Amino acid sequence: MSPPNAAVRRVRLALAAAAALVLTSSAALSACGGGSEPLSKAELASRGDGICREGKSAADAIQRRPPRGPAEAEAQSRALGEALQGELDDLGALDAPDSLGGPMERYLAARRRALALVALGAEAAGAAQARAYLRTQDRFAASASERRRLARRVGFRVCSDDVPRRDAGR
Repeated sequence: MSPPNAAVRRVRLALAAAAALVLTSSAALSACGGGSEPLSKAELASRGDGICREGKSAADAIQRRPPRGPAEAEAQSRALGEALQGELDDLGALDAPDSLGGPMERYLAARRRALALVALGAEAAGAAQARAYLRTQDRFAASASERRRLARRVGFRVCSDDVPRRDAGR
């Protein structure tokens, strides 16, 4: 078996960073206690934005450079999906105040739909279906304004604040 090339090593490092982020975030949330008291609006916004700030950092590390070819696009999409899932899980664990329960659930639902698009993109890349891969990226980007609008209704300023770049290793 030959040693992995530099691109594979970078993807593996990004996967390890994403996994570490998920574990760290989960541990931090569980350390905060899981009391029955809902967070205040300000606490929800602060904690949510902290989770999203860490998630953005992980996503940036994963997407540091455009993938070169279908295998890298698939690996990068899967790593991004794992990081986004961890972020979604952490956000979902926050106990929103009653007044924000509906807006928070709508925001999380929009993020779940976006996560499904990332998974579809990984599948398309793995099958070397460049057009399908690009369509999922376009749909993800097109849904960003809805996620941003819903995040603002909850009080988040960092969450859903940027759109991942659209590059397919061309």
